[in-house]
Amino acid sequence: MKHVNPITALLKALAALAAAAPALSNAHVKWFNEYDVTAAPLHIGSVIGNPLFLILLALSAIAIFAVISIDNRLAPPPFVDAIDERGMRHAGPFMRYSVALFFMTLQVTDLRVILTPELEIDSTIVTLLQIAIAGLALFKATAFLAGLGMIALYGIAAHHYGLFHLLDYTIFVGIAIFLIIESLRPGKYTFASLMVLRVATSFTLLWGAVEKFAYPDTFYRLLDQYPYLSFGLDREFFLLSAGFVEFACAYLILFGRLSSKLGIVVLLGFFVLAVIPFGAVDAIGHWLFAASLLALLATRNRFEVKAPSRVNTALYLCGMPSMFTCYYGAQYVLH
Repeated sequence: MKHVNPITALLKALAALAAAAPALSNAHVKWFNEYDVTAAPLHIGSVIGNPLFLILLALSAIAIFAVISIDNRLAPPPFVDAIDERGMRHAGPFMRYSVALFFMTLQVTDLRVILTPELEIDSTIVTLLQIAIAGLALFKATAFLAGLGMIALYGIAAHHYGLFHLLDYTIFVGIAIFLIIESLRPGKYTFASLMVLRVATSFTLLWGAVEKFAYPDTFYRLLDQYPYLSFGLDREFFLLSAGFVEFACAYLILFGRLSSKLGIVVLLGFFVLAVIPFGAVDAIGHWLFAASLLALLATRNRFEVKAPSRVNTALYLCGMPSMFTCYYGAQYVLH
């Protein structure tokens, strides 16, 4: 194993924050590249035994410690509280209209997919269900039916592509539950519905980060097709850095206060920049991801961990093996 200079790695990591945007936002490499989720992931020992992985893990933990330390000392400005208050009132309608727009766009663009670009299907039943979801989501009284329809689509996709594949898209289940709660109990349990949406969104992002560590060859093939995405950086370093940035942002979204909003802004920036190399398919495919992040950006995180920085950092470090256990365990059990 080659020796890695920590100072050099730190400088490269800082560069990667600016350079990794397009590839990082394309967490769902399956949309643009061949994939095989039934293939065995990279051996766990090869991942955590990689010196570069350990160095980047340490650097990301230092970054989390610093960000949380600042977060704990800052009081939210008045305008942030005002945005959060308005966001609580408008999150429901915003997500309903976003869902309606997404499923109507699938029809207008004639994308024969279930939920995401690689989940292809040519089914009249799926098309009719998507049109129904788009219409039902427009109205608060019927939005719960749209949520149930999204769960049905998730089940159809799991039947055709396997549950392990669909674990990459738990965000759709979170959106569906959000619609159901906000439709059946409008305004009464918004905190709960937003917590469900936050957990589902964060889990999808965390899952995508681990996927970069577990299936690097799939991402390397994408970098071979679009070599400019790595900005001339070493492919292994670039991919691992992108995974850690995504993992850290997802952690902050789930457990941070003001830093939660910072993590969302970073990822939204990545989503926007990804449209440049990947075009309309990426824009459509990531629309509900972006909409969920916008809803969370405009509302307060009630899931924040009010703990000292060292405790939060320890939780972050524990989160990494926990997600690896979930990912590798699911891959083994479901395949």
